[in-house]
Amino acid sequence: MTAEQDNEVYDPKSRIVVVPYDPEWPEIAKLEKKRIQATIGKLVRSIDHVGSTSVPGLGGKPRIDFDVAMKKGVDINDTVEPMVKIGYEYIDKYEDELPFRRLFTRGPRSRPGFNIHVVPDGHQFRREHFLFRNYMRKHSDKAEEYYRLKLQAARENPRDIEAYCDHKDEFIKDILAKAEEEGIEDSR
Repeated sequence: MTAEQDNEVYDPKSRIVVVPYDPEWPEIAKLEKKRIQATIGKLVRSIDHVGSTSVPGLGGKPRIDFDVAMKKGVDINDTVEPMVKIGYEYIDKYEDELPFRRLFTRGPRSRPGFNIHVVPDGHQFRREHFLFRNYMRKHSDKAEEYYRLKLQAARENPRDIEAYCDHKDEFIKDILAKAEEEGIEDSR
C-alpha cells in the first residue's frame, strides 16, 4: 500500500467491492501485524488474522481483518489513542450493540485496507471468528459457496454494508453450527 493509499479515508457508503483471493494478503497481513504489535503489543495477548483474507483461496472484500485479544486487566480503551496515532480511524458506531469491542479501520474498500477488532481475550466474538475461519480453511467447497454469496450480496447491496452483512448472516450461522458439530478448533 502506498503512502497516498494509506492516508485515504474509509467511506462506509462507498461501493462494496468483492474480489478474487489475492495470494499477497497473508504477507500484507504479516507486515501490518508487526505495525500493530509495535504500537499496542504491550497491551495485548495476541493479534490474529481472521476473516476471508485469512482463508487461502477465498475471495472477499479487500480488507484484512485482525482480532486483537487484550491482556487481562487492561482497559480496552487504552488502544484508541495509539491506534489513531498510526493512522487508524476509531469507529464507535457499533459500541451500543458490541460494547466489548473497539473497531479501527484504515484504507479504502477498493484495495487492501484493514479492520481491527480489539476484544477481551477469550470472548465469544473471537471464538466465532476462529471457528468460521478454521472451518472455511478445511472446507474449500463451502469457501467457494461463501464467495459466490458475497458476490451476490455486493451486487444486491452495493452501498449498504449492513444489508450486505445481513445477506450473509444465515450462511455464517449455519457454518458456525457445522463447525461446532465437527469439533473444529476454535482458536488460533
